Amino acid sequence: MKAGTLFLFWGAMDLFYIARFCYLSFSNGRIPFYSDIQSLSLLSAEHGLVSVLFLLLGLVLSISMFFSAYLFFRGSSLAPCLAYAQIPLRLILAVPSLSFVFWLSKVVGITSAVLMFLLLLFSEILKFFSIF
Repeated sequence: MKAGTLFLFWGAMDLFYIARFCYLSFSNGRIPFYSDIQSLSLLSAEHGLVSVLFLLLGLVLSISMFFSAYLFFRGSSLAPCLAYAQIPLRLILAVPSLSFVFWLSKVVGITSAVLMFLLLLFSEILKFFSIF
């Protein structure tokens, strides 16, 4: 597969994640990113510093997806660099690069944590080697 087509695919996956993130926020009566930042102090008081760290890492990953989608769509040579930097965060936060994987698994009724982890791992390995 040509690099241009792969870049468009991975850009579309990031864009799908962003659109789904915004949709889920709005459907729950929240404003994407703003509501998350607003909940930092409450989260810290109720659940401690580790939960705040996870929230901040999630925000960093989500915001970086705007940039990676843009870079992939532009065909920039910087897109793989940002994508590689995202992989550890994606694994820690369980956010697959194949953004539809968890949504699709919910639709078809897959509930196995081991299978979900393997799908996450497959997603990241596929992305890593496809843009290498």
